[in-house]
Amino acid sequence: MAHVPKLGSVTFLPVREVWPNEATSFTPWLLENESVLGDVLGIEIELVKNEHKVGDFSLDLLGTNLTDDTPLIVENQLAKTDHSHLGQLLTYAGGLEPSTIIWIASEFRDEHRAALDWLNEITDERTHFFGVVVKAIRVDDSAPAPWLELVVQPNQWSELTKRATQSPESAEKKQRYIAFWESLLSKHKHQHPMFSHKRPHGREWLTLSTGVGGIVIGMNVQRQRIYVDMYFHAGTAEKNLARLEHLKAHQQIVEETFGDALSWEELDDRKACRIGYYGDGSILDENSWDQSHEWLVATALRFARVTELQVFRELKTLEP
Repeated sequence: MAHVPKLGSVTFLPVREVWPNEATSFTPWLLENESVLGDVLGIEIELVKNEHKVGDFSLDLLGTNLTDDTPLIVENQLAKTDHSHLGQLLTYAGGLEPSTIIWIASEFRDEHRAALDWLNEITDERTHFFGVVVKAIRVDDSAPAPWLELVVQPNQWSELTKRATQSPESAEKKQRYIAFWESLLSKHKHQHPMFSHKRPHGREWLTLSTGVGGIVIGMNVQRQRIYVDMYFHAGTAEKNLARLEHLKAHQQIVEETFGDALSWEELDDRKACRIGYYGDGSILDENSWDQSHEWLVATALRFARVTELQVFRELKTLEP
């Protein structure tokens, strides 16, 4: 006799019954559940809350496509897509020059799907537009659950993601980094809220939110050194440099709060800049990983104290 499984009944819920407001409920939820969006896209991503103004608009989320370390933006709309949000999305893309552009809505009009498809056709292979439908479901009497569906993606996206994950790092190198960060987080994720929602990945860095869009605290482990930095990666080189110079004008209080002299780096060969602090360690020496973990976490917490300064909070409204 065949076994017939007993299955639950799926009910689709109004999205605003689960997330009443885009800014105060959906965006914070997505920020803490970035892996849900990453799984739908088929890539590993990292999101940070963004307060960056582009013209009269404010972007919902800024982040990084971790498969190739390129900027990513997300525009949320808990309604049917409209021309206004399409215009905002293109404004953000023009101002921030991201490689991955994601529009999330509860329903996509055919003309807006066609617009994103057209943008994917006319832009180069480094620029990718996505349309994602968000819904909410309940199975029998379960708690509500997210349901994300990819409705627009670049041509041959599966091949592009496959290439990205296979190069240039070997699988062995990637697994070594995953093991390093997994071990660090297992011991320290409860030490500070900024560690609590992080996931290990196969890169040499792990970034932590500062509360200011376009600025992260980065823990880094390489072959011959470890370091922690305050990394400025907003849309323009001018804004990043202005933020760095604002803090450098208060260098004494910043370094006193941190507890040591810091390296102030403009990184002339790129848009970004950083304030760094360097230590001894290596991803290759597994016997020293525990010491590296302790040093990285302790140093990140020292940078976290800097983010509590008034001069740092002023960066939210500073214009280049």
